[in-house]
Amino acid sequence: MQLAPSHVLITGATSGIGLAVARRFIAAGFKVIAWDLVAPTEIETSWSRVDVSDPESVKSASSSLPPLYAVITCAGVSARGSLVDLGYEDFQRVISVNLAGTANTAIATFEALAQGKGTLITIGSITAVNGFHHRAGYSASKAAVVALTRCLGNEWAEYGIRAICVSPGFVNSPMSEEGIKNGLTNYEGIIKHTPMRTLIEPEALADSIFALTGPDFRRTTGVNILIDAGWDSLSGVV
Repeated sequence: MQLAPSHVLITGATSGIGLAVARRFIAAGFKVIAWDLVAPTEIETSWSRVDVSDPESVKSASSSLPPLYAVITCAGVSARGSLVDLGYEDFQRVISVNLAGTANTAIATFEALAQGKGTLITIGSITAVNGFHHRAGYSASKAAVVALTRCLGNEWAEYGIRAICVSPGFVNSPMSEEGIKNGLTNYEGIIKHTPMRTLIEPEALADSIFALTGPDFRRTTGVNILIDAGWDSLSGVV
C-alpha cells in the first residue's frame, strides 16, 4: 500500500505567517521542507537557503523533492509609497518576490505536487481586491498572485493538484508591527473597519491553511479565500 505524502514545502517558513504555518503542520506530524533566506531557529525542519525571486536558486533546491502533500508560498515583501515615489527598483523587487517568486516555486514543485496529488496554497492579500493608499506595488503583486492561482486551479486539476489563494486581512505579524510602530499603519482605523475588531492571528491563519489542504476541501480549487475578520464585507460607514 502506498503511503500518503507526508512532506510539506513552505517558503518564508522562518518568520511571520510562514513560521505559524510550519508549526501547524509539524504539530500534525508532517515533515516540513523550509525554503527561506534565513535559517530556522524556532522549528526543527529541513532547510534550504532559497531566493524565490531567482529561478536558478529555486530550481536547484527542487532537484530531489519527495512527493508533496502541500506547498505554501509565504515568502513575500512589501514596499510602502506612492507609485510615483516608489521607484522602479522597489517596485520590481516586490513583483520579483511576491509574484515571480510564487510562480517560480509553483513551477519548481509541480512534479512533486503531481506525484503527491497535493495542494498549492498561495498567499494573496485583501489589498489585491481593495484600493489601499501607498500600496500600489504590493497590491498589484498580490492581485496577480490571485489571478495566477485561479489559472493554476484550472490548468493543474487534471494532474490531481488543487490551487487555492488565501488572502489575509491585517495580520498580527512583524511586518504589521513595524508599520504600526513607524506610523505607516493606522491600528485604530484597522480595528474600527474590521467587524470582528481584531487583527488576524498567524495561528488562526495557519489553522485555515491547514484545513484547506485537507480532505474536507477536496473539491475546492481555483479560488481566492479571504480570511480578514470581515474587512472586505464592510463597505458602509462605521
